[in-house]
Amino acid sequence: MNSSRVWELLGALGGVADERSVAALDLSAEEADELGAAVRELVDSLLERCHVSHDHWGELSEAVAAAVVASGEDRYRQVHDRGGVLDPADWRWQEADALLGLGGSGEEPAAFVLQWITEDLPDGVSSAWSAGHPTSGSVLPDGTVMDDDPAWGHVPAADPAWSSAVAALLVDPDVARARETVGAAHGASYDQVRVWLTLTDTDEPAITLWVDDGGEDDGDDGGDDGHEDDVEVVVVGTYPAADLRGTDVAERTTAYVEIVGGLLHVVAEDD
Repeated sequence: MNSSRVWELLGALGGVADERSVAALDLSAEEADELGAAVRELVDSLLERCHVSHDHWGELSEAVAAAVVASGEDRYRQVHDRGGVLDPADWRWQEADALLGLGGSGEEPAAFVLQWITEDLPDGVSSAWSAGHPTSGSVLPDGTVMDDDPAWGHVPAADPAWSSAVAALLVDPDVARARETVGAAHGASYDQVRVWLTLTDTDEPAITLWVDDGGEDDGDDGGDDGHEDDVEVVVVGTYPAADLRGTDVAERTTAYVEIVGGLLHVVAEDD
């Protein structure tokens, strides 16, 4: 499900997410799964930029964020870009868990992941990486050599510019089309295609495409659209950290969007 379709369905809620408006969407099981995954991405991105006042944390914070998502694309983008405090009194969040409950209940992986694998960070950026942290090319005690396979997990990093970039990427139609193209080449849907961007002390950018088909083929081709249920496609881009040092938040936001969009464009053309 591409971003245009996501916002079309959310617009059909009439600005309010409750049991009646969500049920009126009349979604198939597959559509519910895909819309639910998209909603969770939007909610997570919003809560990276905003916090909910009056001690409404946890599930209530998610419900308030879901109410913002239900208000439509323009309002969502305004609130996300502004950041800061969300007052529950401003939003009809009481039944918004009907939107959060769409599709599977498991935690969905993030569509876009940032890593800074260097100790020389721009102002405002933090990273869990340190010089002793094993990275791609490291030899582990058992002799295993690490690579950039996402199965190793990622090193958490935080940057307000990344939060803004992700919000833009999630609603960018060119990015959505590229994710669809890459996914289609590997039997995956739009929301099964993820991008990991790694900034590190390298001289040249590099791209690696990882496809996980979930194990052995059991003969089931997934849904009626030919998408495999268990496939996951991850585009891993390694980029010179030096190119983003000395940048401010606005400059890094633009750079992140351009780099991720470029990664997807290159892989989509190759596929």
